[in-house]
Amino acid sequence: MKHPEKELSKAIDDCSKVLICIKGSPDPDAIAAAFALKILCEKHGKRARMVATEQLSLHQNKLFVRRLFLPLEFADSFNKHLDWADSYAVVDHASAEVEGISDKLPCCVHIDHHAKTQATFPISMRWCNPHVGSASTLLSVLLARGYRDLGISSDEMTRMSTALLFGIQTDTDKYALATKDDYEAIEFLSQFASAAILRKLSGVPLGRRTAARLQTAERNKKIYRGWLITNVGFVPAKCRDDIAIIADFLLRREDVTMVVVFALIRNDRKKKLTLDASVRSKDRALKLTPLIRRVAADGGGRKSKGAYQVNLDYFFDFSDMAFLWEFVERATLEKLQRTRDFTYKVRLQSVLEDAKDAAMNVITGLKNSLPAELRGPLTAGLWSSLKKAKENATSSYRKKKT
Repeated sequence: MKHPEKELSKAIDDCSKVLICIKGSPDPDAIAAAFALKILCEKHGKRARMVATEQLSLHQNKLFVRRLFLPLEFADSFNKHLDWADSYAVVDHASAEVEGISDKLPCCVHIDHHAKTQATFPISMRWCNPHVGSASTLLSVLLARGYRDLGISSDEMTRMSTALLFGIQTDTDKYALATKDDYEAIEFLSQFASAAILRKLSGVPLGRRTAARLQTAERNKKIYRGWLITNVGFVPAKCRDDIAIIADFLLRREDVTMVVVFALIRNDRKKKLTLDASVRSKDRALKLTPLIRRVAADGGGRKSKGAYQVNLDYFFDFSDMAFLWEFVERATLEKLQRTRDFTYKVRLQSVLEDAKDAAMNVITGLKNSLPAELRGPLTAGLWSSLKKAKENATSSYRKKKT
C-alpha cells in the first residue's frame, strides 16, 4: 500500500465512533496496534474504543498496560458496544469478521501481518502484509507518515512508540525474526520510546503457574519425525498465553524442527471450551498457514509462529472430563502425526505458489511492454505453459516421494 495514511483518513471519514476489536487473547502486538489506531482516529476527530473479550493472563502484559496507562476495555462480547459505535476495526488478526458485529456495523479498518484470508464483506481499508513481523510495524508506518501534522503530544508519542516497539519486540522474538520493514519501524520509534519502561517490561520472569505447566509439557512431550508434540491438559482461559510461552521455550531448547503445544481452554464464566494449540517452527522455508489449516480451519501463522483453535463448547457440561481429555489428547496426537507425514505436500504447494507468483510478475511485465493486440495471445500462451510446468512438477515430485 503506497499511501496508507491517506487510505486511513479516507476509511474513517464517514465514521464518528470506531470500535477497535482485539480478537482472541490480547497480546502486546494487538494491544499496541489498537492503541496507536485509537490515537490516530482521535487525531482525525473521531472517537474510538479499544476492546478485548479475553482478559490479560501474563504478568508482563498486565504490567505493559498498567505502566503505559493504555485505555484497554474488557467486555464479555463486542456487541455490548453496538449502541455506541457506528463502525468497527480489527487489528492483528487474519480475519476482520467479528461475531455479532460484522452483520450490524461496517468495517472501516483491518490491519494485520498474517496471511490474508478471504473477506466476505466490504472493508474500507484493508492492509494485510505478511512480510512484516508485527501489526505494530504497520501502525508505525502510519504514525511516521502523519505524526507531525496530527498534533500528537509528546506524552502520546512516547506512550505509542513504547507500546509499538514492545509489540514488535514480542512478535519478532526479540527482533530475531525482524524484517527490513520492522527495523525501519524500530529506528523511527526508538527516537520517542521510553527505554526505561522497555527494560522493565523485558525483564519480567516466568510466573509460578507458567513454570508448573512447563514441567507438565516436559513430562508429556513426544518426538515424532523431528516434531515435538506435547500438552498441558486443562488450562483456565485467563492463562491461555502460557501455551505460546511454553512453545517458544521448547523450540529454543530442544533439537527439533517443530513444536506443537496444545491444551483444553475452559472458560467457566462464558461456558466455553476450546482446544487451543501453539505451533513454532525452526524451518523458515515452511509456510505454516497451509500446514495448520490441514489440521483446523480456524488457524494460521506467519514465518515461524502459528496457532489454531477448535470449538468444543458442545462438551462443556460433559460429566467425565478425564475421559474427554483422553479422547482429545489421542485424537490431536494422531492428527498432528498425520500432518507431519504430509508436510511434503505443503512444501510442494509453497514452491509452486512462489513459482507462480514469480512467473506472473514476469508475464505482467512482458504484457505491459507489448502493443495491445499482442497482449492477449502472449498471456494465454505463457499461462498455458505455466500450468503444464506445474502439472509436470507435481507429477515428478509425487513419483519421487513414492
